[in-house]
Amino acid sequence: ERLTITCLGLVQVGDTVVAGVWQEGAGELSGAMTGFVYFQIWSFRGGTLMRLENVMHREEADAAVGGRLG
Repeated sequence: ERLTITCLGLVQVGDTVVAGVWQEGAGELSGAMTGFVYFQIWSFRGGTLMRLENVMHREEADAAVGGRLG
């Protein structure tokens, strides 16, 4: 019924941006709230978005940028 997506932070590594994301929502019938954290990996080439990937774990996002998330 309701969905909210919040950016928790951005890290730029070269032409790639990693976004930490909090997503929460309420079920249409139950109204039960649920939420989780995941990571989006935005890869650009010359200012053009070439790939957007969602991963569930920080370790996966870190591996995608060569271990440079910090």
